Amino acid sequence: MSSKEDININQGLSSDLQCIHAIDEATFIQADRWADGIWAGVLNSEESHVLVASAASAADIDTLSSEYTAPTTAPFLGFIAFERGGKIVKLGVAPGARRQGIGRALLNAALQVLQKGMFRKFALAVSLHVEPTNAPALQLYTAHGFKKDAVVENYYGRGRQAWRLLLEN
Repeated sequence: MSSKEDININQGLSSDLQCIHAIDEATFIQADRWADGIWAGVLNSEESHVLVASAASAADIDTLSSEYTAPTTAPFLGFIAFERGGKIVKLGVAPGARRQGIGRALLNAALQVLQKGMFRKFALAVSLHVEPTNAPALQLYTAHGFKKDAVVENYYGRGRQAWRLLLEN
């Protein structure tokens, strides 16, 4: 899977909860995972938005690593959750689907919604938090023009800081 055409990006729905939760569990350490109740709230909120990425065809699934096992017959490869005020709160890509442009496609779609779409009047800048040790995420965000704005101590729990990154509109 190497091109944007190989990836479908759609709005996340309540019916997608099982798939989103499975990717969340495979992507984040336990302290950073969201419970089903949190995901249900985000998926049903007018203040937030979730986009999901899936393979454009069954043939694309064959290019995924053997680490990836889909929880349904229509596998999601990743998700991005963001608030209409311009904060990206979570981006996850299934372990076997990483380094194939899925995170980039999700981020591009979210930025399009925030900067040009239905949330543009609310988002003066786009922000997110990232662990300083997460090199792939930092590379993705800086390639999109995000810049380090602040260090937030204990953001991810005691002793785990985050960098706040901003993208000015």
